[in-house]
Amino acid sequence: MFRPDLSGRREGIITVGRFSDARKNLPLLLRAYAQLIKSVPNAPELRVVGDVLPDAYSLVTQLGIDGRVRFFGSISDLELAHLYRTSQLYVLPSDEEGLSNVIQEAMASGLPVVSTRCGGPPMIVRPGVTGLLTPVGDVAAMAAAIRELLDDADVRTNMGHTARQFAEDNFGLDVAAGVFFERWDAALEE
Repeated sequence: MFRPDLSGRREGIITVGRFSDARKNLPLLLRAYAQLIKSVPNAPELRVVGDVLPDAYSLVTQLGIDGRVRFFGSISDLELAHLYRTSQLYVLPSDEEGLSNVIQEAMASGLPVVSTRCGGPPMIVRPGVTGLLTPVGDVAAMAAAIRELLDDADVRTNMGHTARQFAEDNFGLDVAAGVFFERWDAALEE
């Protein structure tokens, strides 16, 4: 389901999560996005997928980015896959995170990732190869990382291709099934 869009049409920056959990730190991304559009007025819209705290809407207004941020709420997997395919990059602003399913989905969709160094993401996001990592809570660093990818379509595209290959090589169904069957066979041998 999560695969690149071969038409090459990419519009938007996407983030996905349970933003009703304060540890997912949506305010960090909203502040970074507000900073970004001051220097890149034509930056693509920010697409926020998932439940959010009510404060998120007022923060968008307070930051003056109304009309630039689109909240999708909970959507179907098919709708989510479409949003990934039509976005330019994925951003994870969390304060803490394990092995992130949404990063895996974004990479499988051919998106480069901007993420905080919040635990699990550094295990799969290779800086300068599949995406960029920023310090937890650093608004300026996140804005700069997003801008770096928006400013260079070739780098963004190359990182997206490499991210897709990394996802296939490490998280594809055949890889996951292979690990399962290896362990199953080992258990049967014992």
